[in-house]
Amino acid sequence: MIGWRSSPPVPILVSLLVVASLGWGCRAAAPTTVGVTFPPAAPTAKPVDGDKVIEGFKAALGPKSPMRFKATADVRVETAAFMVIIDGDFQGTEMDAHLTYRLAGNELAFDVIAADGKAYVRQFRGDWARSPEKLPPGLVGPFGDMTKAKLRFAGPSEADKGLYTIVWKDPSHAARAVTGTVFSSLTVKSAVMNFDVDSAGRPYTASYLLKGTAKMKSKKYAVEITGYYQFFRIHEPLVFESPLR
Repeated sequence: MIGWRSSPPVPILVSLLVVASLGWGCRAAAPTTVGVTFPPAAPTAKPVDGDKVIEGFKAALGPKSPMRFKATADVRVETAAFMVIIDGDFQGTEMDAHLTYRLAGNELAFDVIAADGKAYVRQFRGDWARSPEKLPPGLVGPFGDMTKAKLRFAGPSEADKGLYTIVWKDPSHAARAVTGTVFSSLTVKSAVMNFDVDSAGRPYTASYLLKGTAKMKSKKYAVEITGYYQFFRIHEPLVFESPLR
């Protein structure tokens, strides 16, 4: 499991969107004690206070918290499909990230930086330019205002021993990566996001499913989006600066 080690509508340019990952790797195997059967028994999830786990989770993904993640979204429109990949660092409305679109064998990649209330964009390895897009007002992060999120603690994770699942129905951010791009509007009919977290609420991975309809060139289409997140530990403070001097 890759994740946090101990020692995430607005138009696409200011949506979930810093590059690189530090402090990630594989969970070390527990040492085998002499005299016990091999392999050792799987660890038993310790009882935890679900409310405390949710409290820690909201702090970890709060608007003031620095975070690093990689997200992929498979978007299906009727029978057509494309993929969106976002890899970067985020804190509040500031970010430094790499974004890739893949469609029918074609790929479009660009970088986005948001700092000091302004957004900047460039095609991959091209020249930076100021974006006309405005950053979201108020104190929000790439997952919106987590203090207002209605979350449910679902107990031990079925995917990984020692982790726990938090369910977020109707996640506020789920449609941001495609709204304002190829679609003129997106109506969400259902959306759910599941996070696997440790006992302190720090996220390791997440998956989501969104279904709805969207307009493109005045025609309405059925849309289904499935996504996956990997979260990484940040070992240094995040500083976002304009790429234009």
